[in-house]
Amino acid sequence: MADSLRTHSDYMRLRHRQEAEERAAKVGVKLVFAIFFFILPAMFAIVAGPSVLRIFKQLFPTRRQLRGG
Repeated sequence: MADSLRTHSDYMRLRHRQEAEERAAKVGVKLVFAIFFFILPAMFAIVAGPSVLRIFKQLFPTRRQLRGG
C-alpha cells in the first residue's frame, strides 16, 4: 500500500509540475499582446510626441496667424 501511495504521489507531483510549466509558457504569449497593444503605443507617444510637435510647429508656422492669435 505504501509503495502505491508513493508512486501515486510522485505521479501527482510530476503532473502538477508539468501543468505549472505549461501555464508559465503561456504567460509569455499573453504578455506579448499586452506589451504590443498597451505599453508600446504609450512609449511611442512619449518618445515621439515632442518631436512630432516640433515638426508641426516648424512646418505650419502660419497656423497661429490664421486663427487671429
